[in-house]
Amino acid sequence: MMFKRPRLRPVRPLVNVGLAASLIFICACSKDEPPADGQSSATEGPVTVIETPERAKLQAVWATNGLEGEIVDVAVSGGPNPLLAAAMAGGAMQMFDLDGERLTEAVSLGVAMLADGVPATLNGLPVVLFPGIGTSGDLNIYLYSSDLGAPVAVDLLGEIGARGICGGEADAQNALLQIGYWTDNAPKTLIIGDLYEKDGEFLWEQVSTSTPDGPLGGCKLFGGNKGGVDVATGSASLGLIGIAERQTLLELREDGTLNKLSEDGSNTVLPIRAGISIGVPRPITAFATLPDAQFGGYPNGVIIVAGNVDGAQKLVFVEPIGLFDE
Repeated sequence: MMFKRPRLRPVRPLVNVGLAASLIFICACSKDEPPADGQSSATEGPVTVIETPERAKLQAVWATNGLEGEIVDVAVSGGPNPLLAAAMAGGAMQMFDLDGERLTEAVSLGVAMLADGVPATLNGLPVVLFPGIGTSGDLNIYLYSSDLGAPVAVDLLGEIGARGICGGEADAQNALLQIGYWTDNAPKTLIIGDLYEKDGEFLWEQVSTSTPDGPLGGCKLFGGNKGGVDVATGSASLGLIGIAERQTLLELREDGTLNKLSEDGSNTVLPIRAGISIGVPRPITAFATLPDAQFGGYPNGVIIVAGNVDGAQKLVFVEPIGLFDE
């Protein structure tokens, strides 16, 4: 099924693919400005492990400094230079690199929820695309390039009452990424489709649906159209860590705990061990994963958790130090 071809209707700020390309060209001769305070946005200092129960299999190793708003969602892009996107209460979005360094200021885009993104090329220019849901329930694409200096939003499917979303790489020829979403009117149906770009327009094509036993809480797409999908009820979001036979599905429960999901559907809480200079959010409000990231010294992948740490909103980088020992 092919949806009616949506024009790239502008969502704050005004943008379409052609305009975004023009902005990239205009900004190509300049570099991003450093943070206004001239300081690193990552927490510095050596990590000293605080002993916790031996069942702790995750280690907090790095964190950003305190952010300006409450973090409600976080997503990560793949590719050789992964980027992080954080959504804030009130609809702002901010970009970070995998060192926790702030790449942009928080920009008001009306963002309510984000899904993992992918690197892409539009009009010959490299960008990163994050699917997401706007505060009005629209399905949007949030586009970022370092030459733009800030993320921009493009309305894809409006007035659908989107309630949840996940994203991943697509196998379909020329597809930019795969998106799965569900709506308020159909909370038990995951609609999966591919995103294309042609002549300055994003094209959406539905390819399948998935219906779990109960209302959807989280989903994870992997392997494109030839792969599969994991769905869960009663969870806030899902993420994969590890590769091949060591690949593990993680789940953020609505109570703010990170859990390991087993094949039989059971879940085990995964405590995170803190360091003296690196705290752990309690509760965790959002998380994202890079399954096998080599960049930044994370050979076993990295988990990024978000939430309140000693009164400040932070992104905390966590290594799965013992997750694969069993």
